[in-house]
Amino acid sequence: MGLLEDSEMQPVFFGLFLSMYLVLVLGNLLIILAVSSDSHLHTPMYFFLSNLSLADIGFISTTVPKML
Repeated sequence: MGLLEDSEMQPVFFGLFLSMYLVLVLGNLLIILAVSSDSHLHTPMYFFLSNLSLADIGFISTTVPKML
């Protein structure tokens, strides 16, 4: 059924969800890249932070494309 039956608002919501998706993926990839590239960040706290970022990428990559 979708979020709206009004076809005028569908491009607005598509752009909104697409921009949120891209910001989230790029932000999480930046966290993973920062943790993996800097040797000072190879501690357990940053290891788990990068794992959470990877899990978040997996979660939003399965839910947001279905909404688009």
